[in-house]
Amino acid sequence: MKSPGGLSCLFLFLENTILKSNNLLDMSGKHQILLFSALVFVIGLGFMLPRDNSDELVPTADDEAQLPETKKRKRTQLTVPDQRREATSGHRGIFEVPESLRSQMTQLNGLEAEDTRRGTAIIELSRAWAKIDAEAAFAWAASLEQSESLLASKMVALEISKASPAEAFETIRHLEKVSPQLFESSQFVALDHWSREDFEAAWQACETLGDMDFRNRMRKHLLVENSATDPVSSAKVFEQLDFSEAADGSFDGVAASIARGLAREAPVGSNADDGENGQSERLPPSSGGVNPGVEWALSLPAKGRSRTAALSGAVGDWTISDPEAASKWLLEYPSGKERDAVIEEMTALAHAPDISFVWATDAMTEGPTKQRVLLRSATTWLANDPEAAKKAIDTSANLTESDRDLIYKHWDEAVAPFLTE
Repeated sequence: MKSPGGLSCLFLFLENTILKSNNLLDMSGKHQILLFSALVFVIGLGFMLPRDNSDELVPTADDEAQLPETKKRKRTQLTVPDQRREATSGHRGIFEVPESLRSQMTQLNGLEAEDTRRGTAIIELSRAWAKIDAEAAFAWAASLEQSESLLASKMVALEISKASPAEAFETIRHLEKVSPQLFESSQFVALDHWSREDFEAAWQACETLGDMDFRNRMRKHLLVENSATDPVSSAKVFEQLDFSEAADGSFDGVAASIARGLAREAPVGSNADDGENGQSERLPPSSGGVNPGVEWALSLPAKGRSRTAALSGAVGDWTISDPEAASKWLLEYPSGKERDAVIEEMTALAHAPDISFVWATDAMTEGPTKQRVLLRSATTWLANDPEAAKKAIDTSANLTESDRDLIYKHWDEAVAPFLTE
């Protein structure tokens, strides 16, 4: 590149004056002062004059290679913003918008962020791009603003999962180093879709996930979703899990979902139309006509919190389908903390407050838990069927006068004032 004009003048002066002198020190003092003054004048004059940039050198490929990575990225984006970009999240390559999608990209870029049509445009572009080049589509998704980036990556993941869930799972793996958030959201979509087609294969893939927190979240989702259609396979997988890394009870809800799914299956020996033997082919062996969800819950470790959650879930669904059988079984179950805990969980569901009231009065041991259950079931029943509830409260042989006073006081002060007719 050319030097500034002032420097050019200075070099010319040095060439004609100083460099031609054999010895600068031999010059007289008068000449030295004159030389110094001239030097100052020339430098000042040179920088005051306008620069000639007409033939300034353009950076070469070698110059570009010396630029910091951030500046190279900025230059690429500003040069061809709509056709060729590098993902801002550090994606491993530069993506190029396919020729067939450039009109869609142009339309998207013309929409403001607040425009409701922008979301639809992102979805359509993501799914179309995924069919052409999934990795490039993910790179583009990573370059968008956060919420739009998540939307685009999910749509790409969904589209490639439809073609091949196994290949989609592997394709999405490279996103883990680019953006953990995009990786998890995309992999969540892919595994969810895969599990609907092949639960066992999706589960095996899930077990290869490196991050334990994400793996456990994915495990819970797959088990809960699958328990709605195939609770038996979910139950088998659940029994093989090591919950040492989920001792906080985070899998209790999973156990309850599986037990509810099993409870919806007709129990052995029932009159349900389950075939010639009266038994669903999908149910595990059972005995005594016990609800299969309850039976599975009882097979879980007695000390585990998941067992109580599973019992509550199973008995809850059993209460809906066959309240008399469920109530009879629970009342005959050995008294203690586990039965009290199940009954408390059941009353929170509020499926049948009349049955919960009987459980509270006839099956629970005295203490704070029984009091909570009694108040909850009695007031819920009073709100649903005040005449029947009042009759049961006034005539129950297992209630003391202080119990009745507590129920009505709680009703009058904490429930009735907030009811709307």
